[in-house]
Amino acid sequence: MNVPEPVMSLAVSPVSKDSGGQFSKALNRFQREDPTFRVGLDAESGQTIISGMGELHLDIYVERIRREYKVDATVGKPRVNFRETVTQRADFTNCIRSKVEGRAIRKGQVIPSNFVSAIEKGFKEAANSELAFKLAAIYAFRQGKGEFTMEYKEHSPVSNDVQMQLVNTYKVTKAAE
Repeated sequence: MNVPEPVMSLAVSPVSKDSGGQFSKALNRFQREDPTFRVGLDAESGQTIISGMGELHLDIYVERIRREYKVDATVGKPRVNFRETVTQRADFTNCIRSKVEGRAIRKGQVIPSNFVSAIEKGFKEAANSELAFKLAAIYAFRQGKGEFTMEYKEHSPVSNDVQMQLVNTYKVTKAAE
């Protein structure tokens, strides 16, 4: 019998640790019943990954877990572990870009010594921030190359209520993952 490869994957986990046995029982049964439904454990992230023939296929199984086994399950996208790391020292030139009359001008300047500690602190904070990496990746892809700039024409302050709304939205999406 020819069984096609899965086309979609989701990360699932039981909401409560107490229902882990029923959750495993359901996944094992579904996997025995349907050869196109696959269950695996991602060794790097520790997530249980279900794979199937599409979103509807997987949604049906998640709903069956809830209905037949009375287990609430959290569903989300599988996490991807980044494998890039600094492997060697690289020389660089401090370069400041500015726009003058619509043209980009590069100015090579040495960073004053009194700014070095603040720059290092900012770099370390950004290097440990998941949001910073996400933003860098988004802007790099939008530009179509592996570099991006954060140039803007003017800065408008954001009101406190908009800031709180953005923070709350971020917290909700983070909690859903």
